[in-house]
Amino acid sequence: MRAELKELDEKFRKAMITNAQLDNEKATLTFEVELMKDKYTELEETHTQLSKEHRKKCTEYEQLKKVATKLQEEVKALRALLQERDALIQEYGLVVVGEEENGEADIPVKDEDDEFADMDDLTPRKIAVKKALLSQEAADLLSKGAAQDSLDVRLKKFGEEKKELEDQVRRLKLELEEEKNKNRRRKENGLDYDRQKEQNKTVNEYKFRVQKAEAEVSTLQANVARLDALSARYRTQSEELEKSEEELKSEKRKLQRELRELQQKYDELDSSKNFLQRQYDKMRHDRIGRF
Repeated sequence: MRAELKELDEKFRKAMITNAQLDNEKATLTFEVELMKDKYTELEETHTQLSKEHRKKCTEYEQLKKVATKLQEEVKALRALLQERDALIQEYGLVVVGEEENGEADIPVKDEDDEFADMDDLTPRKIAVKKALLSQEAADLLSKGAAQDSLDVRLKKFGEEKKELEDQVRRLKLELEEEKNKNRRRKENGLDYDRQKEQNKTVNEYKFRVQKAEAEVSTLQANVARLDALSARYRTQSEELEKSEEELKSEKRKLQRELRELQQKYDELDSSKNFLQRQYDKMRHDRIGRF
């Protein structure tokens, strides 16, 4: 019995040890499961954030792609305009004159494939400024007038010369107008018989026209009075005719009424005649039958 109890105690002790180990393993696995859950949650959040950023980047990429396409079209259009401008310059023999701020402004032409290759390159570019498109004669005139000055200075000088010429023309116009006024006053102060004669002739002509117009007005007034009298007479005749027409219509209605009455009487007499004729024929047949 003691050996069996000892054996059972040993088995129970081993079972307790095994149970403790299993509890420890269970706790460890539970901790690992919780840790994996936390990592999974973090990964889900990271995935969601990355998905949002990916969608945002895709949207930005599509927008940039559209902008790039539009810019390429604009570049093509600008190149076509530049070619057309160069053709017009060559056709009409124009000359580009002016100066550059930073020396020569040669900007290299890039290929369309590597158009966005150096977007991060922030090196300042040289830009051509202060240029103008002039004819050959104007360019020669500018070069002769002020060869060592800039385009702005030369244009400023020409503007000043133009302003001086305009002032001179304005002064000459004022002097001419003043001279005209003096001549006009000189003529008005003198005895201008021809002008007075012309005015008198014009006044007489207007008087004759007025008299002629008054005579025509008088004639028209007489015609209007005569036409008014004729109109009154015709109006009276029209009223009389309308009155006669009404009387004739009344008489016509009266005659039509009498005609209807006579027609009715005629129909009645005809009916009586037919009735009497039938009675007579009947009496005649009766008499013949008796004999």
